[in-house]
Amino acid sequence: MKKPTPLSLARISKGMTQTQLGKKLGVKQSTVSQWESNINSMSFGDIIRVCKLLGINDLNVLKEEI
Repeated sequence: MKKPTPLSLARISKGMTQTQLGKKLGVKQSTVSQWESNINSMSFGDIIRVCKLLGINDLNVLKEEI
């Protein structure tokens, strides 16, 4: 089993599914999955929106996904 990423841990800690996070961000669930699996990189704008939505104050928390 692969290690959870900071993004997946932050999302889960807020009790959100990938689908719920995607809807709030205006992206597909598959996009969130790709971010969490480090298949696709998040844009800086995506990182800012995710941090605001999940209450992350330090962008470095998501550095693994950048």
